[in-house]
Amino acid sequence: MIPDRNQIAIKVLFQILDIRSILYCWKALLFDCTLVLISNQYSLQFYVAEALKQLMFPLTWQNSYVQPANQNLIELVESPCPVLFCCSPFDFLLGSPPFEYLMELTEQGFNNIAVLDIDGCFTNSIAFPEICMESHMIY
Repeated sequence: MIPDRNQIAIKVLFQILDIRSILYCWKALLFDCTLVLISNQYSLQFYVAEALKQLMFPLTWQNSYVQPANQNLIELVESPCPVLFCCSPFDFLLGSPPFEYLMELTEQGFNNIAVLDIDGCFTNSIAFPEICMESHMIY
């Protein structure tokens, strides 16, 4: 059972995201990938990040957690260490859309960056190992 810390965050997570997106982000954290959460609302970034961290229980997120980020911190996404990175679509360099910038990084060999657009419930696709009974949980 998840400790009774922030039930609001868990409730918000399951109200705004589908189960595929939640599992995708959860696996990104478990497999030590950088997870970029993009939303216009800082409160949604906070709730989603906190809920994902709570769903890791009994494990805890020991790596960097940047929320809210700004344009000066965007290069942390390229670091070799996993980062839970929350930002607005307007924080990206040269005004390029967030997904274009992050897809360029993926093409350059940064294959450990998982991206979630909270407002659009859209994720990029990087390969994770399948967890036991995962297909039964989604359908």
